[in-house]
Amino acid sequence: MKKSSTLIGLTVVSLATAEKVGNVSSYLVNAEKGRVDYLVIETDHEMMNSFVISTKDVLRAGNNAVMVENEDVMLDNRSVADAIKLFQKNIQIKDTNILTDKGNYLGRTGDFYIHEERFDITGLELIPSDGGASKIIPSKYVIIYGKNTIIVKDEAVHNLLNSEDEFEDEYQEVEQVSFFMGPMKKTA
Repeated sequence: MKKSSTLIGLTVVSLATAEKVGNVSSYLVNAEKGRVDYLVIETDHEMMNSFVISTKDVLRAGNNAVMVENEDVMLDNRSVADAIKLFQKNIQIKDTNILTDKGNYLGRTGDFYIHEERFDITGLELIPSDGGASKIIPSKYVIIYGKNTIIVKDEAVHNLLNSEDEFEDEYQEVEQVSFFMGPMKKTA
């Protein structure tokens, strides 16, 4: 799990050439899927300034670099219809109001957490309206990511996590249960 803010500024490296192909300058959130679909990449070439890379083409986002197979995965941001739609929707997860489905205001988002390989949004940092310590809302409680507001299930209020360690532990348990359960099969 990574905080989204740790992506910004990371070097993008091609495994085919071991060369830097750019730096992550931003990302595009797909609100319907609850994930980051594209990384916006700036290059050092003046003529070719801004590209996008589908997160499906990212091998891994590490602590120091984003690894891709080769530089062919970089696409002109003006020619990718899905990316253009996400640019236009301009969904910003950070600094967004959080309301419960019962209409209670919880506060605003600070950062958000993503899976390093799948780029799913795994949790939200809640900056409470009462000025208390920040908490983490696991993404399983999110109903919708809106342009100005995120709606969460009311039960999220009773299931806030106090630290990244606590969040990591809960997330690992969910991942293990999902792995071991496998697909459900209908029996006769």
